[in-house]
Amino acid sequence: MSAILSQLKRCQRVADILLERLIEQHDCGWFDGGCYTLASAVVELVPDTEIFHISRSHNNRDHAVVKACGLDLYFDADGIVNEADMFTKMRTVELTPCNVLAPFNDFDKYQERVFQDIKSAIIEAFQLPVPKDE
Repeated sequence: MSAILSQLKRCQRVADILLERLIEQHDCGWFDGGCYTLASAVVELVPDTEIFHISRSHNNRDHAVVKACGLDLYFDADGIVNEADMFTKMRTVELTPCNVLAPFNDFDKYQERVFQDIKSAIIEAFQLPVPKDE
């Protein structure tokens, strides 16, 4: 489990670094348009993860997150939390009354929402050597 936590924390640092670029090039952040891009990159980089959505209903797709398979751990640009804390964050911070956290099985239908330039930058930055202080 420590390997997956380390990789997800590295993804969060990369997301922090690339936030300004996302805003400048696509006029959004990780929670108002960039979540699909981040989730798509992370599942390519971190083994044993899958894309989930946390939404108001099964028919909505409010926010894409990454689940660590077999663990009660979910990742987005804010970091790693358990299911209960993800619901709390969505309701109190994002002000979205989410009731569903489920596999994003139809993610392929939303590929146009993935910013390929930012996804490539995430993958490239993740693969750079880890600084000694990490």
